[in-house]
This record gives sequence, structure tokens and C-alpha cells, in this order.
Amino acid sequence: LNQSAVKFGKTQGLNLFCESFLNLKDSEKRFDIITFIDVLEHLTEPGKILKKSHGLLQKNGLIYIKVPNYRAQALKQTILNRLRLSNEGIMTNFIHINHFSISCLEKYLRTNGFRVLESGYSSPEVWDLSIPAPFKVKFQHTIQHCGYRFVTGIANFMATQLGINIGFN
Repeated sequence: LNQSAVKFGKTQGLNLFCESFLNLKDSEKRFDIITFIDVLEHLTEPGKILKKSHGLLQKNGLIYIKVPNYRAQALKQTILNRLRLSNEGIMTNFIHINHFSISCLEKYLRTNGFRVLESGYSSPEVWDLSIPAPFKVKFQHTIQHCGYRFVTGIANFMATQLGINIGFN
């Protein structure tokens, strides 16, 4: 819940408010679109949030969801470990407590009353390495970032050549 973001949005003419999602009454507010961009993988009970979303949407409302692709993340982490660019595993990162594949997420959405109109993969994310830090830390992050981008780029290129989409980011 970010009050300053809401204030800024209101200055741009948007109708925004700052409230706990689960505290909204289904009949109180109806939305045309609800977005969850890099959110569901962090929640302890994403099913509750999806059910609540269904009740808050207009009749023909849309939900947009972006989550990391579990299989691609696991493969990328394996490659990074073998190249000695990382020593973590995908389950070592306790920030992401849920992992989704497209089929898993589609099933989850249908179970919660949604009709899936489209699914696919987004383009790779670009990391911001301009955050102030000591030179040694920045250098290590830059080397890791270059390694990650290289692995991601090669994997996406190979997948494109093979006519598959693995959703690496």
C-alpha cells in the first residue's frame, strides 16, 4: 500500500485509493481491470486473492497477471550454478514462495472462476545496476548481470531457432 503513488496518480487524473485488497467489499467497488504484475509469487494464499478479484471485476472485466515462469527460472538457475555465477537454488530464494507454469496458472484461474483469454511469455527484464553501492559490489553485480543476460540471451535465441518459447527473463 503506497500512499505517495496514489497521490501522484490522482494528480494525473486517475481514480485511485489505497486500501487492503482483501478488505474491499465485493459490492462496493467494481473494476474494469485488475493487474497482478510480479505479485502472486509472493503471496501465501494467491487463491484467496484470485477469488476476491473475481468478485471485484465488472461483468466483462479483465485480470492481467505476470509471474515468473517456474520451469524457465529453474533451468536458468541450473545453468547459472553450472557456470559458477550463482550457488543458490530456485527454492533457496524465499522471496518467491509460489512458482507457476502457464498450465498451472491457467488451471488455477479456471478453478477460481476465470476464463483464460490469452497466455504467453513476457520479454526479459532489465536490471538497474545504477543503484549506489561500493565499487566492489557494483563490479560483482555487473559481472553477474552480464552472465545472467548472456545465459538468458543464448537460451532465448536457441528456443527461437527451435520454434519454442521458454519464457526466460
